[in-house]
Amino acid sequence: MTIFLAFLLGLSIGLGFVLWQRSRLQRGFRRLNRELAAAEDRANPSASAAQLALTVTQQQRVQHDLQQQRDGYRAVLENAPVGFLRVDDENRLMWCNAQARSLLEIEPSEGADSIRLLLEIVRSYELDQLVEHTRNAQQPCQQDWVFYPVSPDPTKLSQQMGYPMRGHGFPLPNHQVGVFLESREEAETLKQQRDSWASDVAHELKTPLTS
Repeated sequence: MTIFLAFLLGLSIGLGFVLWQRSRLQRGFRRLNRELAAAEDRANPSASAAQLALTVTQQQRVQHDLQQQRDGYRAVLENAPVGFLRVDDENRLMWCNAQARSLLEIEPSEGADSIRLLLEIVRSYELDQLVEHTRNAQQPCQQDWVFYPVSPDPTKLSQQMGYPMRGHGFPLPNHQVGVFLESREEAETLKQQRDSWASDVAHELKTPLTS
């Protein structure tokens, strides 16, 4: 994995941690509200109200800070030159950035905050397998495959071109999975050109010996 991808990996893990902290904070806030409401019958109502107001203010401040951190992480990931998507514990697409939408040909309305099964949005069993493998292994995983976008026009299915793709999956809190995507098309083209050049050179070297 390149240094750039390692940086994005750390960034996305940070985003996952912030989202987990935010969810945990909201659960704690709801529990505290219930406890304070139950205590009003046993304590001074005015004291309980003052304590509740102070707690609400503190919780709102912390939540605001977490929201700013989340927005900052998302802004970086949204403009990253590689694709990124986040899948929940039921393999539903939670969010993806602009590059992922471009690589996987996802409609903007599907990849924003629309929650649907990843396989319903992107017909790629290899991508789905990468997500499952990463979740089960609980460690970063990598997979290469050829992605064939599904055309809405059934008459053009035979004309669909495949694109070499590489995915880097890594586990997130709450059994979620993050995946970085990069196109391998340019690398494959360079490899084919190199192989063709090597074949031509080998042929030229053999020609004087057989003439």
